[in-house]
Amino acid sequence: MTDYLDASGMALYPELLRVAQAGGGHVNYYSTRAGGEEQLPKTSYVAHLPE
Repeated sequence: MTDYLDASGMALYPELLRVAQAGGGHVNYYSTRAGGEEQLPKTSYVAHLPE
């Protein structure tokens, strides 16, 4: 999963990590629904939670 590229070619997991480490925020990307093939736009919010 860490090698996942969305329809625009963005490496999703490195981008989620980058945004979380920068203080958190929204990440827009494309993903397929379970059982689907078409990539649809999605938005996720990420935050860094210190250990």
